[in-house]
Amino acid sequence: MGRWLILLAVVGCAQSTKAGPDEQHDLSLQDAMDSVDLGGVLGGGQDSGTLTFGDGGTCAPRINELQTSVAGDSHWEFVEIYNPCAADFPLAGWTLVYRSATNLAPRDGNDSGTLYSFTQTIAQNGFITLAGSTFTGPNDGMMMGLGLADDGAVGLRDPAARLADSVAYGAVSAGHAFIEGMAATKPPRTNSPGNSIARKPDGYDTNDNATDFATATPTPGGHN
Repeated sequence: MGRWLILLAVVGCAQSTKAGPDEQHDLSLQDAMDSVDLGGVLGGGQDSGTLTFGDGGTCAPRINELQTSVAGDSHWEFVEIYNPCAADFPLAGWTLVYRSATNLAPRDGNDSGTLYSFTQTIAQNGFITLAGSTFTGPNDGMMMGLGLADDGAVGLRDPAARLADSVAYGAVSAGHAFIEGMAATKPPRTNSPGNSIARKPDGYDTNDNATDFATATPTPGGHN
């Protein structure tokens, strides 16, 4: 009950906001809700302070595992997406984007490239695996572009191009907008099938890449 009182208080404050001495702009309930950190009020997801989604919630898919290559062989490059939410999640309009290790553009613009444009729905507690052009393992789609560098960053953007999740790995420049906390270790270049970096358990998210991702045996499309 106390949480709803907080929300109603914020709505009341928003409706009394004045744009100027002679003009008052009343916000709708939806406008006010959009301005509230619903994660803090309703107990939402890890990124609740960053953005909310159309249903008023904050749960969103996560970048769950990635691998850049193995020693002398790029066939194992992939990015895996996981849905930790309590329902299936429609990803139509979402994109997976890439930034180079030295791309210091602001958070919401000038990515180095778009790796994939989603049309699928990801099942509750399900996976989508996106593969490099020569990947020979199980996958749900092929990434565009020249592939993932040994040091770099990938991000998930919603249909409004807001960054919902990101991981920077390896030697990325200080101030890189895709770093959450500190950069994760980069996937080691070892012999086939190589090593990935992965969240354990699936979807584990403290908003610190270095804490959330650890070197792992690749499990594209399966539990880490």
